[in-house]
Amino acid sequence: MKSLLLSTYNTRELGGYPCKYGYTKTGRILRSDRICSPDEKDMAYLKDRSITTVIDLRTEADAAESPCGLTQVRGFFYHHCPLEEGGYVPDAFEKVVPSYLAIAEEPNMAQVFHTMAQARDGVIFGCWAGKDRTGVTAAIILLLCGVSREDIVKNYMLTKPYGEKLWEMIRQYRSEEEMKIILPCEEFIEGFLSGFINKYGTARDYLSQLGLREEEINAIVNKLCR
Repeated sequence: MKSLLLSTYNTRELGGYPCKYGYTKTGRILRSDRICSPDEKDMAYLKDRSITTVIDLRTEADAAESPCGLTQVRGFFYHHCPLEEGGYVPDAFEKVVPSYLAIAEEPNMAQVFHTMAQARDGVIFGCWAGKDRTGVTAAIILLLCGVSREDIVKNYMLTKPYGEKLWEMIRQYRSEEEMKIILPCEEFIEGFLSGFINKYGTARDYLSQLGLREEEINAIVNKLCR
């Protein structure tokens, strides 16, 4: 499968899924891995769709080592909302789901969703590989819009074929046991969804607990669904 951007492995849509408002809209909110060297075609692709707000979920260290290529580009609005949890590989398979739940509790998650709600136009958000921090954020957005659990899992699992070249590179310096933790697995996102719903009830309740106002929550829904 091919990324929407030439310079990334895993840029793709949150649009196209059945939801309680009909279908999530394409060209509104994109999820991605790191965007370090976007070329003119990539920038034109985003600008043509008015996707101009960029939310970088990577750690301070990762963002400093390989800065986002859209930080100083006219017409784009870059926001660094570092999530430290998820910025490393857990040391055991069974620690991935707790890590995903901890990502949802990162202090900067409120900033992520405030930024998304207040964005003038479309949004692209992402982390290093576009799997863990990005996957948790995407799942919460899709839950908020009433997308089915089955489709949320499918959206998460697309990271596996999209990131195929990335996984091949990582395999050169990771063991097979480590790769079982690194590669997307349905058990990870299913476990996260169960734990998230058990703790917060709904994505709307979660966002309210983060401090988002009702109009901000509705703005996120409207951006993706209306």
